[in-house]
Amino acid sequence: MNIPVYYLSLPYDLSGSRSKNRFRAELLWGVSKILDLMEEDRDFTMVFDYACDIEIHYENGFEFFQIKTHGRSKSYTTKRLTKVEGEGSILGKLYVLIKNNFPGEVRVAVVSNVPYSSMPADALINCFLSLPDKDQREIATALKDELGIDSIDLSKLFYVQTNMDLEHPDDAVRGKLTLAFERIKKCEPTNPNALYRLIVDTVSEKACYEYSAADYDEILRLKGLSRKQFDELLDLHAEKSKTGISAATEYIDQLPNIRDRMIYKRSLPNVLKLLSTSWLIKEIESEIARFLRENDVGDMETAIDLLITRFNDRFPVEVNRAEKAVLYIVVIKRFEDGVYGYEDDI
Repeated sequence: MNIPVYYLSLPYDLSGSRSKNRFRAELLWGVSKILDLMEEDRDFTMVFDYACDIEIHYENGFEFFQIKTHGRSKSYTTKRLTKVEGEGSILGKLYVLIKNNFPGEVRVAVVSNVPYSSMPADALINCFLSLPDKDQREIATALKDELGIDSIDLSKLFYVQTNMDLEHPDDAVRGKLTLAFERIKKCEPTNPNALYRLIVDTVSEKACYEYSAADYDEILRLKGLSRKQFDELLDLHAEKSKTGISAATEYIDQLPNIRDRMIYKRSLPNVLKLLSTSWLIKEIESEIARFLRENDVGDMETAIDLLITRFNDRFPVEVNRAEKAVLYIVVIKRFEDGVYGYEDDI
């Protein structure tokens, strides 16, 4: 059974009742997990809130995480984790994702801000195989009864006690994002607050898509954020993202028409915002860069005219004529400065 077939056989849950704060905590824990993964040499796509709260899709398997916030004075017990309520127990709703044998790597985990009383408090990540025999037997019996299966593999089941404040996660993720950015990009983000908003808005949009999909690639596109896409988000706020702006400003300052200069100068800040927040505009930027690489477009004026003819219809209606022209100027100047690399990198 391959990855798409296995994943499409899983039950999906897009309509759970959760508070706004809990939903935000789930997403921000996912962002924190992405930052950890970005510093590892492994490709992945994180899917938000489809079959599970947070999912990591690898080339040869999955990790599923169910995020559970809990009062600080409490801890989880085996009885609480296996108690069937509503659609199932906490562990039952997780284990159903792996009850069918899958030949690749797969594991599921409960993530909480409080400890699990049957596991040692000094280890933040514990496999359920490390539990006392009594708890293992209790869990296996409960899951067999709940799911109607004959055997339980506790080696695929984990408990993660996170040290992240799930009740107030924003500040922790902001700080971690800045530090991780500096390690990954070898520079400081040009606008840390804008970068944080861009990432949170992006993952929120992914998580809030509330329709099922029949195609695995479509699920990854609509609900997922890949390593490459996340790296591109970081690139939008790296120092190199400023490249081309000064040259574009100089070009606008030299335009002979006074009215054009005024309109283009006013449009430039909005164009820069679009380039750092809109996936569609970023895709158009990549297409323009590829077109410039593959075609002899002549001088600046000729190039802009060609881009107007080829790309103006690709923009959403809210992007006006002046903003399109300014974007063409910025991309051309970035292209001249070698921002887009070689043809194979575009």
